[in-house]
Amino acid sequence: MIGSQTGVCELCGHVCSHPDIVTDSFWKDSDEVQAEAIDAETHRVAGTRVTYRYCDICYKEVERSEETVAGVEPHEFHNDGTCTVCELCGYVKCENHQREVVDDLFPEPFWVGWVGGEGFDTGSDETHVFEGDRARWSVCKVCGEEYQDSVIDTVIEKHCYTHTESGYICTNCGHVCTHSKLENGVCVYGGEKVAEPEPTPTPTPDAEPEPEPENDPTPTPKPKATLEPMPTLEPVVPLELVYEPVDEDTEVSGVKASDKLPMEEALAIVGESLDAEEVTVEIPGIEKVLNEEEMAKFNQLTVQERLMVALNALGFGDILKTAMADNPDLLGEDAKALVDDIDARMAAMTQEEKDALMQLLAEQFAKETIVIDGEEYTCFCIDLVITRDGEKTYQRYAFRQDDEGKWILCQIDIGEYKPVEN
Repeated sequence: MIGSQTGVCELCGHVCSHPDIVTDSFWKDSDEVQAEAIDAETHRVAGTRVTYRYCDICYKEVERSEETVAGVEPHEFHNDGTCTVCELCGYVKCENHQREVVDDLFPEPFWVGWVGGEGFDTGSDETHVFEGDRARWSVCKVCGEEYQDSVIDTVIEKHCYTHTESGYICTNCGHVCTHSKLENGVCVYGGEKVAEPEPTPTPTPDAEPEPEPENDPTPTPKPKATLEPMPTLEPVVPLELVYEPVDEDTEVSGVKASDKLPMEEALAIVGESLDAEEVTVEIPGIEKVLNEEEMAKFNQLTVQERLMVALNALGFGDILKTAMADNPDLLGEDAKALVDDIDARMAAMTQEEKDALMQLLAEQFAKETIVIDGEEYTCFCIDLVITRDGEKTYQRYAFRQDDEGKWILCQIDIGEYKPVEN
């Protein structure tokens, strides 16, 4: 976390190198600026303009200058609900707003459209019905003014499970997961691993005795069937995924923590190693960062390419650029095009959307505090779920910054489902 306008990380002390510089400007003493409208596009203006440059990562200002301006400039319109008034000359741009709905103005996962509502349990372990007010965005096609309306909407959506003492409960509707569908002992809905109870044996009554001959004067009473005692079922034990570090000299998917490889080199080796096996690989959380169209393209890439594209989407674009400069063949044409599409979408985000993205990354991608040589480091982690012959294994790669500010591999963890401790 970079301290606001200081350029120094509050957690580890890293000094920002200001890789992303933004230029902006404003009028000094705006009350003294003289402006006169010329036509619908321009006005004549005279005043002092302040131009400043700042880092878009840490927001520290790195340069500022002033310039006396006198000449013809385009109008500058508001876009905050009073977008028809020019800041300087008073020219009116739009009098008749023509709204059109643009729900994709804030596409998922960064647009949270629900203003309020309630989930209703339908008894399914997978979904519930959600009804509430949803924000609908529209914009004036003429001037660009944005509007937000509230509409009543009903959708069927998946449960949002959380673990409690009573079991895995949906936070929206209160449904308790019954683990109705398991794959390899893992509930496909909640993701938790559970112990499957042994099937209850069907009690078998004793066979009836042979009938006595008719001339037997004393009939033998028919014995009652004896039932086998019911077995005691093992209770369903809730499990949680727990990661434990391996020895730093243990090689996992081609890399060892003791080698302290740069982030991009370590993940490239891991991807190449997994590409050589007949396995499927998932990167948990990336589906929250990419939209549906991007995920479809992402899933067509090699494991190595997916790891590199994920790095870029998670805010390590400068690292990917360095890796590409060293190895231009690291990404194929499809992967390069996907990186460009993701960069273009994120560059068009508002500050509110960027803040939402940073919050999302903090929630979806694990951080570990690791002690190395007596010093604590807050490490960024990338998890992989690897399926071999139907069996899943879980790997976590932790990266820290060295003294030069470079991200290096410092620890490898292996995940295993273990009983939840009370």
